[in-house]
Amino acid sequence: MVPPGSRKIVLGLLVDRDHVRLNRATRSRIAENVRGVERFDLAQHVANRRFCSIDGFVHHVDGLLAFATNIEPGWAAEAKARWQLALEETTGKTSPFEDPQPALGARAGSKQGAGQRAEHT
Repeated sequence: MVPPGSRKIVLGLLVDRDHVRLNRATRSRIAENVRGVERFDLAQHVANRRFCSIDGFVHHVDGLLAFATNIEPGWAAEAKARWQLALEETTGKTSPFEDPQPALGARAGSKQGAGQRAEHT
């Protein structure tokens, strides 16, 4: 039973008013990660937060921001803009996944065309 006037939280969302909102803990978690990358750099913040990889961390924050965008678009847009700027300043691009990876089997500087086999003499 929930007493009158108390905060009503369902699945981490505040539902006690006419519209659903993010709770303070979720907003703080997003803001702390954005601020950490802004203040330090991506690799240093990832190590401090004990994530296994930079890619995993970036996907995590991107996912939190996507979730926040569905709930509070105005707040999330500002946080996402700061996140993109922090990534750009730290890595020189808006996402560490921006550069396409070469196709499997292709080597840089290889003179062989696709589907050709090297001849050994």
